Amino acid sequence: MVLDGIDGGPHQLVLVDDGSCDHTLDILENSAAHDSRIVVVSLSRNFGHQTALTAALDFVTGDVTIVMDGDLQDRPEEIPSFLYYFREGYDIVYAQRVKRKEPWYLRLCYFLFYRIAASLCDIRVPLDSGDFGLMSRRVVEELRRMPERHRYIRGLRSWVGFRQRGVLVERSERYAGKTK
Repeated sequence: MVLDGIDGGPHQLVLVDDGSCDHTLDILENSAAHDSRIVVVSLSRNFGHQTALTAALDFVTGDVTIVMDGDLQDRPEEIPSFLYYFREGYDIVYAQRVKRKEPWYLRLCYFLFYRIAASLCDIRVPLDSGDFGLMSRRVVEELRRMPERHRYIRGLRSWVGFRQRGVLVERSERYAGKTK
């Protein structure tokens, strides 16, 4: 496990079950019963990805928070490079996707979406970046103070300011399941 190779600690994993209808919650709770580093947050129904991320941020306690999806497209092996830049003084380190594995038509849609969205925003949201990334404690605290109910975390993450840096990462194919 990548977490075991990271200095410092104690480390914490906050895992959010966003109203799954399979046995995900049982699996997460079983894992938490055997590993004190795991905190499980269970939402009463599917509220959506951004709400699930917001819920996780309400439970994190560390100096550094890594946000990542649980579908294994975000590779935990990238975390040490995020931590390197954190130690260099960056409060936000985000993954910029290269060599995406989706079909060409989805890659085209993503390409167009990020560029159209960027042209409509007053703030600079990094192109081809997802939610996978690092935020310092002070960034998380700023996000917690924001009153927005319908959030776009990567936009808010950019908006809060602080020193930011992208890291080029190759995103893996989804390990299992389908996006909803």
